[in-house]
Amino acid sequence: MNITKTSATGAMIAAAGAVALGFAAPAANAAVFPNNPVNVTQCYYRTATPSQECLNTPSYNVRSSSGKYVVQFRANPSHCSSMIAHIIVDGTEWGRQVLGPGQRDGSYFMQLSPGTHRIGVRATGIRGGCNTGSLIGWSGNLHFETGADADNGIGIG
Repeated sequence: MNITKTSATGAMIAAAGAVALGFAAPAANAAVFPNNPVNVTQCYYRTATPSQECLNTPSYNVRSSSGKYVVQFRANPSHCSSMIAHIIVDGTEWGRQVLGPGQRDGSYFMQLSPGTHRIGVRATGIRGGCNTGSLIGWSGNLHFETGADADNGIGIG
């Protein structure tokens, strides 16, 4: 199994620079990857005017020969306002959840075609706290489980 982190444009990104993560697949092609950070320090918008809709979509390419995936997003505990976390799979929204600082979205089980899928998260800001009308940046963590590990949802990690 391989996991690589990509931005919305396909370039490798990370808070401290470019990174590619590779992991050997267990015999049953099941794996748990609890620590996949996302960090958007400057949102991109549809127009020149900042808005609540941040178009950046930090993503990971995740492979499973069974096509079973479970993903969970946790907003950074240091956020000073709530957000809507949109889980994006191969460019299409899979689900969304309103999250406060440090909250998890509850997770999503996905039965997709076997192979590699691009799974990421996009944010929409919610006015309140330090958000006075536009989302400037956000961060958090994506947790992935694949194969047999995905069957029972997100485990400990």
